[in-house]
Amino acid sequence: MIPYPLPKVERFISIVSICGEGMLVFVVSGPSNGCAQFERSIVWTCQRGGDACKVFDEMSQRDTIAWCVMISYCIRNNRTRDALSLFNVMWSPSYKCEPNDVTCLLLLQACAHLNAMEFGERIHSYIMERGYGGAFNLSNSLISMYSQCGCYYCL
Repeated sequence: MIPYPLPKVERFISIVSICGEGMLVFVVSGPSNGCAQFERSIVWTCQRGGDACKVFDEMSQRDTIAWCVMISYCIRNNRTRDALSLFNVMWSPSYKCEPNDVTCLLLLQACAHLNAMEFGERIHSYIMERGYGGAFNLSNSLISMYSQCGCYYCL
């Protein structure tokens, strides 16, 4: 049994036409639309720039995973400043979406790429507040971010 409602066929068909040829097309039927897991996977699958953004903008529910997928998309497509901007929107009072350790990891990579040490320090503080400080991947990303920003004494 599928643990979440399947999207309506019309929604699936419209997403396939947005994303173009790079997808496998499945026949999906179900009584409800707005399935967040389905929509996140579509954002991840879309390869053309505007397509992923369009699907993301049309999502009915944007949880932390959806935001992480979009932030990752921006980083992978050399839109690093957009990734940081997305984080600011994600964390704004309008959305009140709580960043997780993956969000922090992605943002530290973006900060390292942009030499955005102040933003990275903000993420570092958040990591410590949330108790993520013991995670090796975050510790390594912090070292990388600070060293790429030229701050060898910051840790």
